[in-house]
Amino acid sequence: MNVLRILSKHTKIFLEGFFAVAITIQIPLIFSSAWPMFMHDAQHTSQSPFATRQQPHLEWSVPLSLSPTSASVIGARGIIYIGSLDNNLYAIDPRGAILWSFVTNGPIISSSAVDSEGNIYVGSSDHFLYAVQSNGTLLWNYDLGTSTNSSPTIILGNQSPDTIYTASQNGTLYAFSADGFLLWSTDPLQYGIDFSSPAITSQQLIAIGSLGNPVAWSSGKLHLHNPDGTFHCSYDTGFYQGNGIRSSVSITESDNILFGTKDNLGWGPGVFYVVDQDCNLICHTSDLNHHQSSPAIANNQTIYLGTNQGLLALNETCQILWTAPTESISISSPAIDRNGTILVGSDSGYLFALYPNGTIKWQYYLGEPLGSPIIGPRGQIYVASANNLYAFRGPLIPEAVMY
Repeated sequence: MNVLRILSKHTKIFLEGFFAVAITIQIPLIFSSAWPMFMHDAQHTSQSPFATRQQPHLEWSVPLSLSPTSASVIGARGIIYIGSLDNNLYAIDPRGAILWSFVTNGPIISSSAVDSEGNIYVGSSDHFLYAVQSNGTLLWNYDLGTSTNSSPTIILGNQSPDTIYTASQNGTLYAFSADGFLLWSTDPLQYGIDFSSPAITSQQLIAIGSLGNPVAWSSGKLHLHNPDGTFHCSYDTGFYQGNGIRSSVSITESDNILFGTKDNLGWGPGVFYVVDQDCNLICHTSDLNHHQSSPAIANNQTIYLGTNQGLLALNETCQILWTAPTESISISSPAIDRNGTILVGSDSGYLFALYPNGTIKWQYYLGEPLGSPIIGPRGQIYVASANNLYAFRGPLIPEAVMY
């Protein structure tokens, strides 16, 4: 495994009238990424520390065969990583050039994740979780037994090693060390896990949503596991309130877990839930036409969620604050820049930027349904459709801090 370290040069400090002292300093470097995993962080807040541009333009596009549920992530030097339906994980530089591709034996539906050393983790429909080095070579892989649509989540270690969490479609939740050692796995959760990605509370509890089965009159459930993988608690959404949890869960500063359900039978709308980390219901909405958009959380804990009616803003008591005129949002999970600007893609092919009050700041028509946007270290915006990865950039503005 490549470990990046900064070693200072031996520095001689000469003090007049005293002897010379040689000092050697070794400083470990923890790799930092602008957007290392799905929805930016292990709590799935989708909050970026970088500001976007006032009026960006389309800088480039790369034609790829992509799943609309797969968002790109960012590694060292601003390299973008995204999985494709042609079985490849692609590395693309900030200018839009493909640097390398890593082939698996099945389509890649989920997003990838980047650890503190720059290694990339991605699950494939060929049943394997892959760890790939930043030069495109295999580090290790692990057979999960079934396909995975769930995106890996990483706790990036400062004093402790990274831990990688992922889930397979049969409902098994896994924890790995960065060197490929299986720390633990759970028994399969009933009716499996679709696109829900693990999220981590401040107490290191791992939260994830499972599917229900309408034929068996079983509803989707929120599951929480302890840091050692043992069961903590679960919350049953109830068949009458909507069915499977197909999107990812997100976690607020107060460790409340947010998620939406999708009615698989089409008999009723989806529902948005707020549940505490002991699986007690705080509140839920009704008549919410939700599909697979995951909730994003602003600094002031306002929640943004895509629905058939458009982008919704809610609070932790499930009160709807506003609905933005973005048209239907089925797949795209919002991203939030440093200044509170909200980015989201619509089913009609528009990329929207909105002010925190829900008014439209700018919009750009791309002509095909869009997935989840992400934000780069210099205010770039990356968003994928089924056929292209797009990059937006614009002129410098005073409110943006460029690095």
